Amino acid sequence: MNDPDKAEFRKKLDELADRLRARIEEFRQKGEFSDVHGALVSQIQQRNDALRKKVAEVENKGTAWDLMKSEFARDYSSLFDDVLEFEERLDAEAMKQRKG
Repeated sequence: MNDPDKAEFRKKLDELADRLRARIEEFRQKGEFSDVHGALVSQIQQRNDALRKKVAEVENKGTAWDLMKSEFARDYSSLFDDVLEFEERLDAEAMKQRKG
């Protein structure tokens, strides 16, 4: 596993998961994390795990990384967008609660 592209991709997945965990903890500490939020986070985490699994399968089968890289990049981009959307939703709901 010396291919920097694969290592960098796994690192991005790790960072995204860490970012999500940090935001969850932040909102839980403030008491602003609901069951609905938990369900959304679960979906995002499942997608992250599934993408990790796909990367591992490609590595184990010896599939050429270049063949899969664009598909993984697309999936990661979608996942990242969902995390950003989730964060924006949390922030907006928190602002509404603070004002209301």
